[in-house]
Amino acid sequence: MSLQKLITTTTLAIILMAMAHAQTLDSILAKNVAARGGLDKIRNVQTMQWSGKMTMMGMDLPVSVFMKRPSSVRTEVSIQSLKIISAYDGKNGWMINPMMGSKEPMDMPPQELQSVIEQADMDGILVDWKTKGHKVDFVGMEKIDSVEAFHLKVMLQDTIVRHVYLDAVTYLEIEQRGMYPIQGKTTELETAIGGYRNVEGMMFPFTADEKAEGKSIQKTTFDSLQLNVPIPDSLFARPAAKSGTKKK
Repeated sequence: MSLQKLITTTTLAIILMAMAHAQTLDSILAKNVAARGGLDKIRNVQTMQWSGKMTMMGMDLPVSVFMKRPSSVRTEVSIQSLKIISAYDGKNGWMINPMMGSKEPMDMPPQELQSVIEQADMDGILVDWKTKGHKVDFVGMEKIDSVEAFHLKVMLQDTIVRHVYLDAVTYLEIEQRGMYPIQGKTTELETAIGGYRNVEGMMFPFTADEKAEGKSIQKTTFDSLQLNVPIPDSLFARPAAKSGTKKK
């Protein structure tokens, strides 16, 4: 075989492998969307209202999450008579944390804001990923707690990397990994996702168990999800500080 023919043959093989890989990725993503209920149903959801509990440091804390298109989210966690609030209105992130000594709204730290912005994506990072400016690669097969899973690497438009694992049988997401700010340092966080339920013809996960360095740091268990309920934009807007209090 001539050198030119060898180069041509090798190039063709590379192209065919790339095409097969792309078809596999497209198929996996299409089946994930179908398993969740289909693109039309996913896009027709305009608001979500979740309620449940967050378990951390041996305490079960009531939690509520409100979401609204295009990219607003608000989380409320109750600790006795106090309420910790974090919110994003699509442009700005703010929080109220009485545990830090103030009941006034303050700017959300940039590192925490990134996580909240991701949470505000109601459809998840795999839906319309090209439009969002993400890059998705099919890494290969991997076992997650004895479950065969498709390993997808997602690079967000700001170069942040997330690893998503889909059950090879159901095509639903069972785990996500990435680097997140935790207690002042960047740590790999593993989030096991499960407890799927059918809500209005769509599959939603009702549990999320977050682990850092192999230890569970927070588990969220929802018991209720309401879709397309009225949620005013004002719920996500930063409240004005009390008279005489400077904005932080």
